[in-house]
Amino acid sequence: MLKEIPEKSPVDIAIAHINAPEKASWLKRKMEENFTLAGELFITEVSPALALHVGIGTIAAAFIIP
Repeated sequence: MLKEIPEKSPVDIAIAHINAPEKASWLKRKMEENFTLAGELFITEVSPALALHVGIGTIAAAFIIP
């Protein structure tokens, strides 16, 4: 993400996890340290249907540059 987002550009970020709230919180702190947030960074839990395919403990981040 550091290569994709221009420095100091505000960005919207969302984090999803599968039964891994500690990992998601850690990633949130790292994102807040390294990026200028355009809005609130939020964390959500992934549905069981997706969890079946990628596994418990998975975390993911998505970003949009407004």
